Amino acid sequence: MDLSNKAIALILVAAIVASFGGTLLSLNTLAGLAAVRGVTGLATDTESGTTTIVITGNVSIAFNVSTVNFGVGYVNSTTGAVDNCTLTTKGVKDPALNCVNFTAVSAPMEIKNDGNTNVSLQLSSDKNATNFLGGTTPKFVWRVEAGNANADNCPTTYQNISIYNNWTNVIGGTSVYVCGTASVDPFGWNSGHVHLHLNLSIPDDVPQGAKSATITATGEY
Repeated sequence: MDLSNKAIALILVAAIVASFGGTLLSLNTLAGLAAVRGVTGLATDTESGTTTIVITGNVSIAFNVSTVNFGVGYVNSTTGAVDNCTLTTKGVKDPALNCVNFTAVSAPMEIKNDGNTNVSLQLSSDKNATNFLGGTTPKFVWRVEAGNANADNCPTTYQNISIYNNWTNVIGGTSVYVCGTASVDPFGWNSGHVHLHLNLSIPDDVPQGAKSATITATGEY
């Protein structure tokens, strides 16, 4: 069947109108669905993560001050009845006339727990008075004190009173608990330190030569 140009034009216009109407219907339908479902066009999701860290214990004892040097000198016993020279880390040089050229020392050894774990504190020396100095009736004693009045990191209950704030003879080769016991670890790591004072009595017949003693601090927990 032959269609005239006018008929074809009418059919084309009808098709366009039908297509446009269908498009409007689709858009209206989508708009209604968006209103009902709250469609925003944005997708959301949430996830969570975790961070972890493990802090291990660290036992560490350090000498902030590790050396005491009384210098070079000799004992002059001809100045009086005293036949020795006493030197301490509290600045004592007595009698001064006997202690020729020795240095008056006012700085004790200083020991600190610089780990992150409370420990018991022990001290030992490789020598006693005889092995360290020699001569007739030498003396080698020590004494522990709080590093400062506001930060004593050894509670009074756990201080070994034989050496804490008291002079006591050094026994070579033997460890002594200063703070705490084998089962109690009170020497704190977050405050203060302790001072180790030394006291030497050098007889006039002490053998000549360089003298040294090695002191070891041990933290145990």
